[in-house]
Amino acid sequence: ILLSEVSKTLKKLLILSSYKIFKMKTYFYALRYKVDNEEWRARAKRALVFQFWKKYQRKTTNVKLLDLGCGTGVLLEQFEKRFKIKGYGIDTSTEAIKYCKRRGLSQVKKFDGKNIHFNDKAIDLLTAIDVLEHVKVDLKAR
Repeated sequence: ILLSEVSKTLKKLLILSSYKIFKMKTYFYALRYKVDNEEWRARAKRALVFQFWKKYQRKTTNVKLLDLGCGTGVLLEQFEKRFKIKGYGIDTSTEAIKYCKRRGLSQVKKFDGKNIHFNDKAIDLLTAIDVLEHVKVDLKAR
């Protein structure tokens, strides 16, 4: 899937939802930062993502990952460590970006919720874990 197609879908979602970007409460980021490494659901979800990556990866060197809605950055951090992948993260929350920086992630940016400023060919893997459940009109965006 091309990033330009993801951007189109995001724009459609925002139009359908009256341009509301669904943000989590700031206290939630502090909680996620503390528990994401050990909480069983978060660990299980990452394990599934890693299994899919191992099974379907086509490229093994110079891989670039974009984590859309990166939150506190735990997925990016672990992808970089486990697979030596270059990770980039974008999130609509300034608070989330702060926690990514605490993890030592330097390639994270504030995201307006509409436009992904990456070339289609610049990214090998796109993740959007824990994002769609925050969009209230996801079925209409097909």
